Amino acid sequence: MTTRNDQRAARFADLLRQYGTDDSLTVCLIYLLADARHWCDRVGLGFASHDRKAHDHYLSECWDMEEPVELPVAGRRLNSPFSRRAVTEAKP
Repeated sequence: MTTRNDQRAARFADLLRQYGTDDSLTVCLIYLLADARHWCDRVGLGFASHDRKAHDHYLSECWDMEEPVELPVAGRRLNSPFSRRAVTEAKP
């Protein structure tokens, strides 16, 4: 059974394959993230704040929640029923 998260991962893998380099998907991911940071600099957006929001969405999607969760304050732990591991929010 394919889940929505499987579909999201497959969509991103397609994006990486089309990124335009002959490198491995791991290297393409690094280039894509670095380029996203350059783009944020050019248009005046803070990459880190958007990355934190994306992480909130990721956690919500992993937990099948309807709304993104707010990450805990620095140092607090939140146990994920998806991973069975605690996720600790780094200090901003």
